[in-house]
Amino acid sequence: MIRYFFLALMLVLIPGGAVFGMERETYVWPLPISDNVTTKHGQALPGGLYHIGIDAGSVLGANAPVFAIANGTVAEAQERTSFGLVVLIQHERADGTEIVSEYGHLNPNKNVVVPGQKVKQGEVIGFLGNSKNNGGWIPHLHFGISKQPYNGTWKYAGHVAKKNIKYQWYKPQKFIQKNLARDVLAPDVDIRKLLPDQIVDDELKFPLRVFDAGEGVQQTVVSLSHDQRNWQTIATSAAVVNLPLSVSQNISAYPVGDLYLQVMAVDFVGNRAVETLHLQKE
Repeated sequence: MIRYFFLALMLVLIPGGAVFGMERETYVWPLPISDNVTTKHGQALPGGLYHIGIDAGSVLGANAPVFAIANGTVAEAQERTSFGLVVLIQHERADGTEIVSEYGHLNPNKNVVVPGQKVKQGEVIGFLGNSKNNGGWIPHLHFGISKQPYNGTWKYAGHVAKKNIKYQWYKPQKFIQKNLARDVLAPDVDIRKLLPDQIVDDELKFPLRVFDAGEGVQQTVVSLSHDQRNWQTIATSAAVVNLPLSVSQNISAYPVGDLYLQVMAVDFVGNRAVETLHLQKE
């Protein structure tokens, strides 16, 4: 009888404690970079307080994108005192339990989600706010993962007086690293201040932001062509921290008429994105 019992266990269990039929849950980092944490979970603060969650992404600046760490449902998206816009997303884990991810100090003027909305892993759910609209702080993300499901009660303050409350939350970095998703997301390319069919003169200048929700951008290549067959590289960047770029190029050598701008971004695992914009050179 004991022999059959162990045989049954061998059929049901697989290495690592997962069960057949149960998908491995995965998570991604909520910012384009993962190495800029300025305040840690549980860190002691002045006044006998303790920080809940982490502060991260201050080098990115205002309006940097914030990503959903996993598929889920938006539980709350509203402004909170000293917090700016706060987005709460409830996620169902592989074992059926539910957790809540918290994203604070977002820009309330660029709210892109509403309660009840379904979001996908890596989807942009907000943008970092500035000190005028995020509660008075330098641009950064307050991020936490609560072990408890959302019940409509506000219990997501950034700091608390009771140290043991921190145990009701996961350590965000450790939790995500343990369940890190394989990076299958291509970088996002945002060509700014240039519109399709825009007329340009001999001096082509524009800002460019390239970011990646996975491993980060390895290289960005900017090229021009008048026929979409022969491309000339005008700028390259190893934008490993996904910061804004500035492109400036004299294009007087190009003939009047059709001009195509192409931006290609490649991340560290080979995912790539290509954006092409048609311009008119005068």
